[in-house]
Amino acid sequence: MIIPMLIVLILPNLVGILIGYEYSNYPFKNADTIIVNHDESATAVALVKMIKENETFNVIKESTENSDVEKYIKEGKAAAGIIIPEDFSYNITHGKEAKIMVFNDGALSSSGSTVRSKISETLGTIKAGYMIKIAEGTFNMAPQTAKYVVSPFGYKTRILGNPTSNIANMMVEGVLLTMCQMLFMGQTAFIREKKRFKNILAKVLVCAFWGFISACITVVVQTRMFNTPYNGSVLAGVLLIALASLGFSFLGMAIRIGAKHGVDDVVSKVSLVSFTMLLSGYTFPVFAMPKFFSYLEYWMPNRHIIIPLRSIGLLGCNLNDIKGDIIWLIAFVCLMFLFMCYKFYLKPVLEQKKKAKKAKKALKSKAETSIEMAGEQ
Repeated sequence: MIIPMLIVLILPNLVGILIGYEYSNYPFKNADTIIVNHDESATAVALVKMIKENETFNVIKESTENSDVEKYIKEGKAAAGIIIPEDFSYNITHGKEAKIMVFNDGALSSSGSTVRSKISETLGTIKAGYMIKIAEGTFNMAPQTAKYVVSPFGYKTRILGNPTSNIANMMVEGVLLTMCQMLFMGQTAFIREKKRFKNILAKVLVCAFWGFISACITVVVQTRMFNTPYNGSVLAGVLLIALASLGFSFLGMAIRIGAKHGVDDVVSKVSLVSFTMLLSGYTFPVFAMPKFFSYLEYWMPNRHIIIPLRSIGLLGCNLNDIKGDIIWLIAFVCLMFLFMCYKFYLKPVLEQKKKAKKAKKALKSKAETSIEMAGEQ
């Protein structure tokens, strides 16, 4: 029991520290970039300078060969490439559309989508500022007039709870807490007591307590060490974690009691918990899935644990905001407890009756066969 508890306590936090440092430089900046400039005019040189001065880009090479862009991205030396055509400044000064080509590494993971969106956003800002300067210099416009000509309307996007669009704020804690849930179930595989219900219940509660402590430490580590936001009610977060640890510990014990192949049986079923993270819409939004999943989502435990916990941390929700999830989890805990009781008390009785009925039927069949044989003789 001691070793599994230590694993439950240490593993999520160790993984959390490693992932936390991996994402510690978000929001993304300093993307390795190669620039191919075919236009040697002062206009193009000024654009290259603006790109270099922007913190989103880390210009590692300037070239005149288009093939270098593909080469550097394929070799993993660059995450982005920018090609400025030779008619760039000519098109600007003659009122034509001036285009530059931007290449991104399409093999990047989901975190790479943040890179691509950030690059596009930054280039859009650079383009607007650059065009304002061109309008001022070429057409002798006043700065304010040039601004209205180049950008006649503006808009502001405010991302509630995550203004920097930091992917770590949305993903890391959820992944770690799903790991904790798997461990809540997994550690019960090492409980060997299967005869006395009181002893089983006591050990499950101890496992649930250590799982609760581990999950709480995980959240605190991410909040304190890596500045993951936690703006809402502490009580609401603690209650969510406590109910989750109880529910999954009861579920794990129910599986353990009914396991015919020991630990292997439990371990094979633990992976189902990680699958619920996808179906609950944590890693992929439910509104982007077929309609069926919006109904299925309600029955996924993660829907009522990790997603509300993320809302508490990022949006500052309180206990009243997530009362529906709390009620669902209380029902989940009660159901898992009843499931464990069923596995311990009722299922063995039903199996015994089934065996007795089968044996009685076999005995009756044997007796009938004996009578038939005696009659034939």
